[in-house]
Amino acid sequence: MPSPHTPQPHPQSQRGEICSGNFERVCPPGQSETEDTSWTSRPEGFLTNHARVLLAIAQDPDLRLRDIAAACHITERTAQSIVTDLEQAGYLSRERDGRRTRYSLHLDGTLRHPAEAHLPVRELLELFTDH
Repeated sequence: MPSPHTPQPHPQSQRGEICSGNFERVCPPGQSETEDTSWTSRPEGFLTNHARVLLAIAQDPDLRLRDIAAACHITERTAQSIVTDLEQAGYLSRERDGRRTRYSLHLDGTLRHPAEAHLPVRELLELFTDH
């Protein structure tokens, strides 16, 4: 009988194995313990998709939705949803010009998270763009 201190796979895992050094994390099937699984190696990385879309629009306000999606490595449907979220939150507005859409950023608005609520959007964008 295993001791109560023997690490056990997470109940939701399927055929997972306990990764050495961290008994709380279970390796997904097919992933070795030596693979880099830190947050810096994951596709989402440091920025959220919302931040990526905002940055893409800051770099070119005339981008088509398809180009925003391609630049951010997301689907057009996800890009559309994010643009709508950003518009509803007051970070940008859209103006139709014939068949095209031009985006205007509201750079003096503040970030939503309480830890960054004192920072204007402009400061975030200045970190990643030439503005």
